[in-house]
Amino acid sequence: MTTPLPAAWAGLMPRPPMTVALASWLCSGTAALWLAALVATVFAAPEYTRAVSAAEQNPDAGAAVTLLVMVFAVMAVPAMAASVLLAVLTARGHATARVLTWVQGAAAACVAGLVPLTGIFTAIGWHRWLMDAVAVLTLGLVAATLILLSLQRSSAYFRRARAARQALARVAYLARYAVPYRAPVAHHPIPPGPHPPPRRNG
Repeated sequence: MTTPLPAAWAGLMPRPPMTVALASWLCSGTAALWLAALVATVFAAPEYTRAVSAAEQNPDAGAAVTLLVMVFAVMAVPAMAASVLLAVLTARGHATARVLTWVQGAAAACVAGLVPLTGIFTAIGWHRWLMDAVAVLTLGLVAATLILLSLQRSSAYFRRARAARQALARVAYLARYAVPYRAPVAHHPIPPGPHPPPRRNG
């Protein structure tokens, strides 16, 4: 049975500074952008099929482009889930989540840069402008997130959070496995009378 921690230890974890909190919100904002792009791509898929098939005079060409567009969009699903999870863990002061946010941010910036360069969404005008806007906003949000997490205040918060988490782990371990305190047993006083002197060793 786990012993509950004292209420005094509840406030040991530091609160995230504004830099970390804002970085977490921006990281979640990228997920919202990608969700909007995913929904728009699903609705635009039939238009891609008709437009490319009519332009190429080949129904298979439209189906191939639509498949490529949908694969590109479905790739956003795990990226969205990872962004939300990393945003939560980063706000709680997990240094590993901070590092993974940098890694994911670099990957997201590369993918966002490829969107206007590859021209994969050029068949539908409105969808092209939407995806280009999402790509530009993604680059801005990712850059702001990585800069905020690199500031000195953010680094100090992650160090304090790690120290507090280690202290809480020690307290929880002692509360669970420490030997319970036992009061000393009372001894009866020695009755008055002649007693032999104590023996000395050696």
